[in-house]
Amino acid sequence: MSFSKRVSEVGASMTLAMSARSAAMRAEGIDVVNLSAGEPDFPTPAHVLDAVRADFEAGQIKYTPAAGTPALRDAVAALYSERFGHDYERGNVVINCGAKHSLYVALQVLCDVGDEVLFASPYWVSYPEMARLAGAKPVAVRTVSDEGFQLTPEAVEAAMTERTKVILLNSPSNPSGAVQSDDNIAGIAELAARRGVWIVSDEIYDQLCYDGLVAASPLSLGPEVRERTIVVNGVSKTYSMTGWRIGYAVGPADVIQTMTRVQSHETSAPNTLGQIAALAALTGDQSVVSERREVFARRRSLMLEGVRSIPGIECAEPQGAFYVFPKVSSLYGRRSAVGTIDGSLDLSMHILEQAQVGTVPGVAFGDDDYIRLSYATSDDRIVEAIDRLRAFVESLSA
Repeated sequence: MSFSKRVSEVGASMTLAMSARSAAMRAEGIDVVNLSAGEPDFPTPAHVLDAVRADFEAGQIKYTPAAGTPALRDAVAALYSERFGHDYERGNVVINCGAKHSLYVALQVLCDVGDEVLFASPYWVSYPEMARLAGAKPVAVRTVSDEGFQLTPEAVEAAMTERTKVILLNSPSNPSGAVQSDDNIAGIAELAARRGVWIVSDEIYDQLCYDGLVAASPLSLGPEVRERTIVVNGVSKTYSMTGWRIGYAVGPADVIQTMTRVQSHETSAPNTLGQIAALAALTGDQSVVSERREVFARRRSLMLEGVRSIPGIECAEPQGAFYVFPKVSSLYGRRSAVGTIDGSLDLSMHILEQAQVGTVPGVAFGDDDYIRLSYATSDDRIVEAIDRLRAFVESLSA
C-alpha cells in the first residue's frame, strides 16, 4: 500500500515504544523498573474525581462547544489574567484533547508548506514530527549540557531564514529539565517580534520547577510579544491527569478562533468528562500541586545523586520537569553480555533487556550522546533502578 508523503516521513514515538516494550516485559512476569514514561505516578486528585462523579451519575455526557465549555475557558482565562496581569477572556482560550493536540493544532494553523519551525535540541520527540505533519521543515538548534541546555537569542537568530514561521519554546524542558533564563526568553521573544515570527510556548511543566525557580513565559512581556505568542499548557503533568486528555492554548483571539475551527472538524470537541475534571483541578484546592512538587524535588535529588555515582556517566542538574538527561557516550564501544554498544538506542535496549530498566535513548530527542530517565516513580524504584544501572555499567568490558 502507498501512503501520503507527509505520513510516510513521520516516525513513531520512541518514548511510547520503549514504554510499550517495558509493559510487554512486565506482562511476561519480568520485574522492569520503567523510567521511560513521562507520566506522574500520583493518582488524580480526590476532589477532581468527586466533581466528575456527580456529572457521570447524572448520565448527561453530551457534546460541548468545539472550543470547550465556557466554564473551563473562563477558568483558564482568569488563571492567566491573574498570573500575568493581562485581561484574557474566553475568546483567548481553546480547550484541546491534551496539550499535545494543542501544539499540533497550533502548528496546523500557523504553518504552510515550506515554512520552518525552530526549537532547541534536545527536543521533545513530537516537535519535528508535528512540524512535518503541518508541511513545515523542523530546524533544531543545538544546546549543550555544559551550558545548562540554554537556548540563546544569538543561536536562534543564526538558525533563522526568511522561511522561519514559528519558534517553539519548551521550558521547563523535556527531556533535559532545563529552565530557560529570563534573559533568553525575553531576547528570543524580542527577536520573534522584530522578525514577525510566531512563538509557540510549551509550558506543560511550568508548575514543576525546583529550588524556588519560576519559569519565564513570553506572556509576561509586552503587547508586541503577546500578539504573536500562543502558550500551551494542560492538566496532565501538574495534576497527574494524563489519561483525561485535556490541554489548552492561550493566545490572540483570531488564532484561537482558527484553532477552534480546525478542531471542530478533527474531534468535534474535547472529552466532556475530562473538561469537568480539568475545571475542578484548576479551580479547586491547589495544595496538591506544591505537595507533589516537593516529592518530585526529593526524587530529583535521589536520582541525580545515584546517576552521578555511576562511573562514566555525567549529568547536569535539571531545574524542572521530572527527568534527568545523563551523558552516556563514554560507554559507547564497550561490550555487554550480548554485544558492543553502538549509540544511545543500543544502550537503552541493552539496559532494558539485561538490567530490566526502561530508559529512552537520546537519539529520539535529537542527541545521541544521552539517555533520558524519568523520576516520576517511587523512591524505592529509583534506588532499585540505580543499583541495576550501576551493576550493568560495571559489567561492561572495554
